Amino acid sequence: MSKKTLSLVLLIFIASVQMTLLRQIKFFGVKPDLLLLSVVFFAFLKEKKKEDVFAFGLFAGLIKDGLSGNIWGVNTLAFFLLISFIRHYSQRLYLEHYLGYFFIAFLSSLFIGFFHYLLLYRSSFPCILLLPESIYTGIFAIPYFSLLKRAKRFLCQ
Repeated sequence: MSKKTLSLVLLIFIASVQMTLLRQIKFFGVKPDLLLLSVVFFAFLKEKKKEDVFAFGLFAGLIKDGLSGNIWGVNTLAFFLLISFIRHYSQRLYLEHYLGYFFIAFLSSLFIGFFHYLLLYRSSFPCILLLPESIYTGIFAIPYFSLLKRAKRFLCQ
């Protein structure tokens, strides 16, 4: 199986986990965004070509757009902008410590939330959920990024 096919299968698996299992661990009505965390983690992989990272983000955005029921392309565009920012500033961002995991995931979740607010919800956006969702996603990023780093080491051997 090629690496690109494996990435697509992994995205579909992550989306199914997000849509099924994470509904069981909602906290105050919010759940972490695994697709966002996967895109952020993949964007930080320096050994990946830029085209592969953007393709991963494109497929993740399309999957999230398809599952969310919102305007088609909003998540795809948001992931594209997020990947562009991360790839541009990845030399200055530090993702090797738990606090780094939290803050990068927290800020990425805030960015996606504000992006949705600007494009979709102008008047009826549930802003009260944005901060708890970003905090929960940031906390969830700590074990999730650790798991992805271990899986990366295992798969690259």
